[in-house]
Amino acid sequence: MGQYHKIVNLDRKEYLNPHKLGCGLKQWEQLANHPGTGAALLVLLASASTGAGGGDFAGGNVVGRWRGDRIAMIGDYDDDVTYDTGQIAAVRSERMTGAAIYSACDPEPENGESWTDVSDDVARVIEAELAGRYTVEPWTIEYEDGRKEHRTDGWRHFIDNEDLPKAKKKNPRLIFPTDAR
Repeated sequence: MGQYHKIVNLDRKEYLNPHKLGCGLKQWEQLANHPGTGAALLVLLASASTGAGGGDFAGGNVVGRWRGDRIAMIGDYDDDVTYDTGQIAAVRSERMTGAAIYSACDPEPENGESWTDVSDDVARVIEAELAGRYTVEPWTIEYEDGRKEHRTDGWRHFIDNEDLPKAKKKNPRLIFPTDAR
């Protein structure tokens, strides 16, 4: 099955959810899909724009947010590696295994601590810069007792703005998750 990975900020206790950025969770899937976690890291690690010369990201509260922080790619099997976490990690003695951090990067973490997902904010910057939209097709979980749960948290896909009308005509169920704030 392979190991799943998320990019985390150990100082801020924040993370990127690759599915929200059009990628799978395996390393190769994150490398092969564009835009994805690589583009997201460029946004998060960018230096502050002076506005001179052009070519800098237009803005958003996440541009450069992780600059200078300790960043790691954490796997769900990382039980044998521990990390210092927190804003003053060298002073605080809070240590977590990679697997515990990975679990904290879940909407419903097993260990009770929940880290902050910054993927939607980063996705909005990528959408603006690359003139496209992240889309997701709603899906339904059907339980054995007959209950149905309608979800919109699936793997997103990036579509250029010029291709959106064709994509919406082909699949009118597409939604745009970054519209919800």
